[in-house]
Amino acid sequence: MSGVYLVMCQSCSYSQGFKFGVGNKFSNLNQAVCLVNANMRYQVQEIIRDNGLSETDFGYRAFHCPICNNLCDEFWVRIEQDSTSVFETEVYCSKCGNRMQSVLKPEDMKAFPCPDCYNVNLDLVRVMPWD
Repeated sequence: MSGVYLVMCQSCSYSQGFKFGVGNKFSNLNQAVCLVNANMRYQVQEIIRDNGLSETDFGYRAFHCPICNNLCDEFWVRIEQDSTSVFETEVYCSKCGNRMQSVLKPEDMKAFPCPDCYNVNLDLVRVMPWD
């Protein structure tokens, strides 16, 4: 479900907000390219300009680091240019530098250890839906 979620640890004081999906304002990638991380924005714009888009998927997602359990959200893009060429944004952990894994659904975050106390005791509350 698209919207903003609050993840809270029931064992310690960890809490953080996460965005999932996009609102109606960004119904296609051309409108949403401004949300792409600045380091990758030019590359995405270049792919759109030079190759067009066969198939795209995009939106905010949460990411989990399998090494240090850090959690974050980023705007994610996947572009299929043809049957053999795929571009997908990569997210790296701000704590340890490891490549992070995408979290597909907000509910999946409950299965991860808390980034602060490492207990598997995260709770999830939907704070706000997108427009």
